[in-house]
Amino acid sequence: MRIVVTGGRGMLGTDVCQVFRARREVFGFDADDFDIADWRETHQRLRNETPDLIVHCAGYTDVDGAETHEEKAFAVNAIGTRNVALVCQKLHIPMVYISTDYVFDGSRNTPYHEHDVANPLNVYGKSKLAGEEHVKNLLTRFYIVRTAWLYGRNGENFVYKVLKQASQNSTQKLRVVDDQIGNPTYTTDLARALDILINSERFGIYHVTNNGFCSWYEFAKKILEQRGVQMSVVPVDSDSLHQKARRPRFSALGNFSWQKAFGEPLRHWEDALKDFLRSIDL
Repeated sequence: MRIVVTGGRGMLGTDVCQVFRARREVFGFDADDFDIADWRETHQRLRNETPDLIVHCAGYTDVDGAETHEEKAFAVNAIGTRNVALVCQKLHIPMVYISTDYVFDGSRNTPYHEHDVANPLNVYGKSKLAGEEHVKNLLTRFYIVRTAWLYGRNGENFVYKVLKQASQNSTQKLRVVDDQIGNPTYTTDLARALDILINSERFGIYHVTNNGFCSWYEFAKKILEQRGVQMSVVPVDSDSLHQKARRPRFSALGNFSWQKAFGEPLRHWEDALKDFLRSIDL
C-alpha cells in the first residue's frame, strides 16, 4: 500500500510517516515541496506518487496568527484541503483529514459527539471546518479525524514551552489559563490510532484523542510534576492574556465513534504524557 502524507515533516506528520512505514510504502511532503493552495502543483506532485490513500496532516495551525492572516489560513486549511480531496476524487482513493476541536464553540460542559453542530469561534476553526465540508462534499470514502492539544517530539508544543520556561527560571511563576478545557494528545498515539483506522475501512467522522480531559493549568502542573520540576504555576483566566483569537472554554472531544468501532479508548493523557517525557532529552 502506497501512502502520501502531507505535512510529513510536521509534528504529527513525522510520527505518521514513522508508524506507517512499518508496513507500507510512505511518501511525506511538506510546505517546501509544493504549494498546497495551488491546484496544479498539488495535483501533479501527489498524483505522481500513485498513492492508494492520502493522509492530510498539513495545515495552518497558528490560531492567533490566523486572525490577521485569514486569507492564508483559508488558502491552506480550506483550499488546500479541497485540492487534496480533488486529487483523491480523481484517483478514486480514500483520504484522511486531520481537523480540530476548535470547530466547536465550547458552550457546553460535556465532551462533544462527532455529529454535534460545529460553531467555531475563530478564523482557524472556521478554516478547518471549511476543509471538512470540502472533504464531505467531494468524497464518499474519507476519515475526518478531529483531535486536540497535540504534542510530540517534532515541533513546538505546550509541553516543550512549559519545560523551556522552567529550565530558564524555575523561581519565576508560570501563568497558565484554567478556564479552557480539552484533551492533551500525544502525536505517537494518534499516529497509531490512524494506522488502526485506515486498516478498518470504517469511513466517517471520528474524534481521536488521548482519554480524559483537563485545563491548560492542570496540564502544566502535571508536566512539571512528572518531570520532577519545582515551579509555581498560577491559574489565570483567558481574558487576562489578551489573545487575538477567542478559544472555546470547553472543547473536550468524546471519542464515541472510535469506541463504538474499536471498543477501547486511547490510553489516558497522563499515561501518554509520562511516556513522552521519558522519551525526550532536554
